[in-house]
Amino acid sequence: MLGEMPEVEELHPVPGANVPVMKFKFDGISIDLLYARLGVWLIAEDLGLSVDSVLENAVDEKSVLSLNGCRVTDSILSTVPNIQSFRITLRCIRHWAKQRGIYSNVSGFLGGINWAILVARVCQLYPVKNFPSKPLFSLLLMSILLIFPEDLSGRGRR
Repeated sequence: MLGEMPEVEELHPVPGANVPVMKFKFDGISIDLLYARLGVWLIAEDLGLSVDSVLENAVDEKSVLSLNGCRVTDSILSTVPNIQSFRITLRCIRHWAKQRGIYSNVSGFLGGINWAILVARVCQLYPVKNFPSKPLFSLLLMSILLIFPEDLSGRGRR
């Protein structure tokens, strides 16, 4: 299905990954699509991943890990007071880290889940009600850089 879409380019599986994942570009945007195999014939539309029984239907260990990633994401989102401010701040921090070459667990830096937890904590410390607002958004970004300065630059404090 994905390979037949004109917007999809560079579609390929990642055989050695810890979880089942397909990498591709959709309209020029890089996407890592995680998936899981469940041992059921029909998946209910209201299936919630927070229910432990969904893990029992996973076909293999890699599918369990994939489902747990989604469960962790849902858990993080449930802890932040303003999901919109969390998502926008996380996108900016990820972009900032990628531009500096410090967005990679493989290279010894913080990866996706690490950044998400860090941003969630700052959003908890500084809840923003009227988002987006340039001063408040700047406060969230500056808070991350001031509260967690070590190793964010890859060099530690100067």
